[in-house]
Amino acid sequence: MLLQTASDISSFLDEKQEFQPDDLATSLLNQLGSIVDPKPGRVFREILPLVQAASPVKMPPPNVEIKMCVANILEPCPQMSQDNVIKVTAGLIAALPFVAEIDNLQDAQKQDMRIKIKYPDQHTHTVVPKLSDFRKIMTEQGAHETNVKLRTTILLSHSVWTEASSVEITLCLAVRPGTELELCKPAKILFAPKPVRRGI
Repeated sequence: MLLQTASDISSFLDEKQEFQPDDLATSLLNQLGSIVDPKPGRVFREILPLVQAASPVKMPPPNVEIKMCVANILEPCPQMSQDNVIKVTAGLIAALPFVAEIDNLQDAQKQDMRIKIKYPDQHTHTVVPKLSDFRKIMTEQGAHETNVKLRTTILLSHSVWTEASSVEITLCLAVRPGTELELCKPAKILFAPKPVRRGI
């Protein structure tokens, strides 16, 4: 794991020439890159002298401009969702209003926002909201620059279930292909795809 991480960091630094590691980081990466036998004891013996000989590094001041992006799903409301079952004929589509407030979302991140729908059989469906679905939240001081409200409609569909089951809906930020960061706890709704009624 450590050797793989060191390899990833070295590749990143090769691509991003503007980032220059300090002397200790350079020594550690070079030493870890030259290790052929990845046994823990060997790795420990190789890097211990470098760490012990390193001089203290002055930490840079914290960046107070960094803020955590979080979300709060307003609709579907958790209390109402567990009381009301969404019933639909299997294979057809149920439209569900979706409203959420997102704090500290940059304009450039709106295109990376995803709504993830997870069914009980572990099947996952991802929805990409339109940019027009985002609105800045108005306060007494005017429109907030980084706090937005997302209002859209999501579509649910599945084959027949024997009874109503929970479907989880959550907001995610796609940071890179195949990797998504969840911004809130999932909202749960009861969904019941029923068999087609056949007349006589």
